[in-house]
Amino acid sequence: MAKQKPAARATSDGQAENALRSRFRSITIKDVAQRAGVSRITAARILSGNPNYPASPKTVEKVRNAAREMNYQPNPFAQSLGRRRSHIVGLCVHQDATVGERVSHSEYLVHLDPHIAGIHSHPEAARYSVMVIRRDDADPELEANLRQKLRYLDGLIYVTPRQLHLPILTRIADSMPLVLENAPDVKGINTVSVDEHGIIADAVRLLVQRGCRKLGLITWGAQDICANVSRSRAFRKALKSLGLPLSDEQVALGNSRFQTRGVMRDMLQRVPDLDGIIVPRDSALSNAIEELRLCGRQVGRDLAIISIVETSLCSLLQPSITAIHFPFDLLANRAFDLLLQTIEGKLTRSKRLLIPAVINERDSTRLFSEARARRLVAT
Repeated sequence: MAKQKPAARATSDGQAENALRSRFRSITIKDVAQRAGVSRITAARILSGNPNYPASPKTVEKVRNAAREMNYQPNPFAQSLGRRRSHIVGLCVHQDATVGERVSHSEYLVHLDPHIAGIHSHPEAARYSVMVIRRDDADPELEANLRQKLRYLDGLIYVTPRQLHLPILTRIADSMPLVLENAPDVKGINTVSVDEHGIIADAVRLLVQRGCRKLGLITWGAQDICANVSRSRAFRKALKSLGLPLSDEQVALGNSRFQTRGVMRDMLQRVPDLDGIIVPRDSALSNAIEELRLCGRQVGRDLAIISIVETSLCSLLQPSITAIHFPFDLLANRAFDLLLQTIEGKLTRSKRLLIPAVINERDSTRLFSEARARRLVAT
């Protein structure tokens, strides 16, 4: 009898330990299946919502009731493996190295932060993680390097592509869900873009309304960046529709934001009566304004300026700069939505969405209009 007491205590201790473990361990699909009296595979397929699985309504009800009673929570990692999904999407943004320079961290975040915020504002964003991929547009091995990073992604949002790379992206779209942002209409690929033609036409009309008669456009980055191509075409078309003079000297490309001063200087020499200009953002904008000052031209008095992308710098400069507000957060939100629809097989054909932009007018155009009115009165 004395030998049996320790054994009894051991059994009692073991039962208590097992009870404690069962109380705090996660409920598995096997537990649900046992409670419902079905196989594990049957329970898994019913709870996954598979509409094609042949199960009677009574069996479906038993499994769902068992899962509810046991507070069963599916394992998202296991579900991802079963569906061959990682629930990770890529956001590919360019890191311009076409002229041996790197975009500054602050200018990089001007695009990245609103994109991340736009994706996170989507109601399904909690189900996915976002991998930011910084690409080098001058990389001769771009496709191979991209494919290496895309192996474990469910889909990709590719921001501001170059025309040179559209064939690469077409091949990538054949193997995974892809959405292009700020790109032309590409057959078979979803695209979400700002209405570049509409907003550049609005900018030209605003400059004309404020009294400008000889306009110029400066862009920067690779010449075949799709956004640059669209802006140049829209600018030329807008001038032509308004019957304004147009020459090749009025449209210029600064391959580097640091080259904007030289481009601005050359344009003033070739177009001495220039009185309205549309320029890039941030350092390119400040460099253009500095060159105007060195050439004896004052913004708001001698020349009106519109910045292509609005940043905090536009309101800090004196005079403040009229700017185009690009809704990067909305672009990313719509791109993410199209990507999810593609991943889940809800789209039967590709879509193209155009998002409108707006112009926030400030002193760089208002003051020019007032100065011109004073000059007319004086004469």
